[in-house]
Amino acid sequence: AEQIERVRQESASLLKPVLLLTLGAATEWKGRAGFAQNFFAIMGCSTVESGEILTESDLKEALALLQRDQILCICSSNAQYTMWTSSLENHLETLSNYTIIAGDVDASKADLKLHKGMDVYKAWTRIIEGMNQ
Repeated sequence: AEQIERVRQESASLLKPVLLLTLGAATEWKGRAGFAQNFFAIMGCSTVESGEILTESDLKEALALLQRDQILCICSSNAQYTMWTSSLENHLETLSNYTIIAGDVDASKADLKLHKGMDVYKAWTRIIEGMNQ
């Protein structure tokens, strides 16, 4: 408990609201977005949802709102991740943001994966280290 509290205090000064990039219709991302919101809430961080991203234009608009030192958390179903992989990878190459993907999926461009059974303390430690680079 003391470790988590120390990390929570450190993260509070580092983090802006986390942008949840929500791909597809709400039914595709609500579960993982809720999981991500709870994960970030544990550490006292708020989140902002991009809203349904259904087109390349929607994706560009959402990413345009991303601030340089803001965490990006991608939320959707495995099917949507597969469909958006190429486009996301192209965009992520131009961004320097710390990128997280919600789900235990192949995510070569993500810095971290959020999933059931993960070690929350280790995940937060990695996020803080990544934000300090």
